Amino acid sequence: PFCDGALSGVQVDHFYPQKYHPFLSCHPFNLVPICGECNKTKLEQIPLDTTPNCADPTHDWFHPYLHPLAGLFEVRFVRNGRPLHPILVGPDEPTNKR
Repeated sequence: PFCDGALSGVQVDHFYPQKYHPFLSCHPFNLVPICGECNKTKLEQIPLDTTPNCADPTHDWFHPYLHPLAGLFEVRFVRNGRPLHPILVGPDEPTNKR
């Protein structure tokens, strides 16, 4: 779910960091496959909450199994003076921020 690359050297990781969500440390929906390279470089980030004062604080959270972004965005390629690289563009600003 992190790089969409080959799962060589696959590991299991916590999607929501144990540091902030220790109660989810063994929940099956919080354990995701991740390549060794991504597991070394990822940051422990709290998921985004882009809808202030929402009754459901997880409303805008991305989750690869329960709340994926697949189909909500398109991939565009830009150069900006550098080698060609992909960017994701969603239908609205909250989705772009996610």
